[in-house]
Amino acid sequence: MRKIGIILTTVLVVVAFVVLSVPFAMGVWIQARYAKMLTEFNTPHLTYQLISFKRGWFQSKAQLQVTLHSAETTLNGESVPLAQFIVNQNILHGPLVRQQHLDGSKKWQFARAAVSNESHAGNLNFQSNSIWTMSNSINTDLQIGHLLLSNDRQRIEVNGLNGQIDYVPSDRHFLSNLNLVNGALYENNPEKVANNNIVDLVKVMELDHFTSHLDIHKINALWYGVRHFGAEKITIYPYGGETLTFSNLTADLNQEQHQGVTHFSLNNHIDSITNGQFKVGQIQVALKLDNMDNNLLENFAQTFMYGSDFQRFKLYPILVDMFAKGMTADLSQLQFNTDDGPVSMQMQIASLPADPSNNGLLHLLESLNIQAAANVPKEWLKKNITSYYQTKKNENPNIKMDAQQIADHLMTYWQDQHFLVPQAQQVSIAINYKNGQLLI
Repeated sequence: MRKIGIILTTVLVVVAFVVLSVPFAMGVWIQARYAKMLTEFNTPHLTYQLISFKRGWFQSKAQLQVTLHSAETTLNGESVPLAQFIVNQNILHGPLVRQQHLDGSKKWQFARAAVSNESHAGNLNFQSNSIWTMSNSINTDLQIGHLLLSNDRQRIEVNGLNGQIDYVPSDRHFLSNLNLVNGALYENNPEKVANNNIVDLVKVMELDHFTSHLDIHKINALWYGVRHFGAEKITIYPYGGETLTFSNLTADLNQEQHQGVTHFSLNNHIDSITNGQFKVGQIQVALKLDNMDNNLLENFAQTFMYGSDFQRFKLYPILVDMFAKGMTADLSQLQFNTDDGPVSMQMQIASLPADPSNNGLLHLLESLNIQAAANVPKEWLKKNITSYYQTKKNENPNIKMDAQQIADHLMTYWQDQHFLVPQAQQVSIAINYKNGQLLI
């Protein structure tokens, strides 16, 4: 009996040692790697900095400074900080942690750590729970009740954002499902800033009931995979213009790469678009971009996303080079309904193989092959021509002819020249551009 007691005591001591020492050792391991791990999540628009880390035996506490950078850049290409805020973290040490979801449910699992994040200061009401798994992935439940970030140039307002985000740093795989009740973007009113030298932030865009699903992975500087977006309503408020409203929008995007080139596809549906008196419905778009050189595409994306306004002047020659290297564009479907009838359009753009000794703009224009076709209501086309020339007349009183007369004259001329082909209440047009020659 005495031997059995000694064995049991020894086992209990070993178990107690493991139970007590392993979480402590895991805390030491986490502290040594935490700052470096955070840098893996940094982007040019969002950065994390570890302010403090207080290690305990079974749990630790950390403070992060999160900086959100504006899309604006300086002449040197440096991003402009939009806002900074502090996130308080409570880190439970593995290997056995009790994960608490934001819906109140709890689950025991093996993981390196369970992290709860909170920030409740001023216009920020944010919380999330994350699991740092044994395989080194980060699985996060996110909930933002209200978020208001601003500087003297921009303001971002978020209400009711929640969802799940999973990220695997080793293969840079990102999976997310997010839902947003409402969000808005405010920017400087350029007219008031220019005239009065004051900052006046005005609403430029608003989202209602927005959803997103991302299943993407990063190769070099580009993200590949599938993306889905949806919104009950997107409203654009142009400076001094009519409000532009998109109702019930969905968009599915897919981007893949193979043997040094990227292939991209977009399928888009919108119930209606309204802009003052202008309204169209049931918009369908299907677009493919193929054979985009990966190196040029990376350069284009980096310059567009993170370059200064001066650096963005380089986008045009990059695009020219992409077409010269065999990029193709296929707009297989663009159709929508108007009060006068349906509108449909198609377009394909390709180029002949590039001449290595001559890849400039003139050579590209000669090598491009463009085919386009459209079928539109005759009355709808006439209304838009009339509206265009009425605007021109308002800008230039020297135009004496009535805008509707100009539209009638142009419609008749184009039909006589066979640019437009009448088909009942519709007219069609076909355009072919090949070897530097335009054929209609």
